[in-house]
Amino acid sequence: MKDYSILVSSSSKISGSDASDFTYRFDWSLFGEGEYDLSFVFVSSPKKMTGSGIINPDQAVKVDLVVPFSSDRYMTTTTGNASTTNVIGLIQMVGVDGFVDTTTDYAIRQWKSLPDNHTIRLYGRPMGNEFRVRLLQNNNSLAGHFPASYTLMLKLTKVR
Repeated sequence: MKDYSILVSSSSKISGSDASDFTYRFDWSLFGEGEYDLSFVFVSSPKKMTGSGIINPDQAVKVDLVVPFSSDRYMTTTTGNASTTNVIGLIQMVGVDGFVDTTTDYAIRQWKSLPDNHTIRLYGRPMGNEFRVRLLQNNNSLAGHFPASYTLMLKLTKVR
């Protein structure tokens, strides 16, 4: 098995006005044809959060990787149909050093991937030269509270 790691820094985006939806370029033809297992690690820079932003339901909680490839990822719907999804895993907002300033009502937070995100099987290498990373809230819309910048490490392991 061969492993490939791709470092995605939010500073290398080619488009997007905030970290909830950035587009990147990468030459996927570098990888051979075949099946891959995809896993990831995500960490953001610390961010000063104030007021309702400290605990808010529109926090970024999902990493959505929009890249042309085929995999078996589904989500539930209100109609009972199986719907496909681009979500590759979950992230959580955590306090940095437990710092909270109650007099000015702010806290330092950062987002990190959950340690038990599972791998995803890709049935073929990704295609095209552009892909998007979107940070979603629980209702699958773009997060209203998200990090200012982040680093995403994608790991692809060739399995066939």
